[in-house]
Amino acid sequence: MSRIRRAPWGWALLLFLPLLGFAQVNTATIYGTVTDSSGAAINQATVNAAHQQTGGAWTVTTNAQGEYTLNFLPVGTYTLSIQANGFREWRNTGINV
Repeated sequence: MSRIRRAPWGWALLLFLPLLGFAQVNTATIYGTVTDSSGAAINQATVNAAHQQTGGAWTVTTNAQGEYTLNFLPVGTYTLSIQANGFREWRNTGINV
């Protein structure tokens, strides 16, 4: 009668396998650069992302290069608006992330 020999790490794999499911991320990032019509960066512009399903809002300010990053946003559909002194507000709806 033969006996099947199992690898000792097999049980460890089975014990920790469910933990791998927690590594999945349900957030997103929106990033970009705000410029004027000539391509010059706009410093200190206010960028607002509003989650259309929950009404949650996240706001950041552009850096000296006009760059912004909105991290850890819940997945969904957003309205993005940008405001800066001396410029008309820019708005885009229906952004899926």
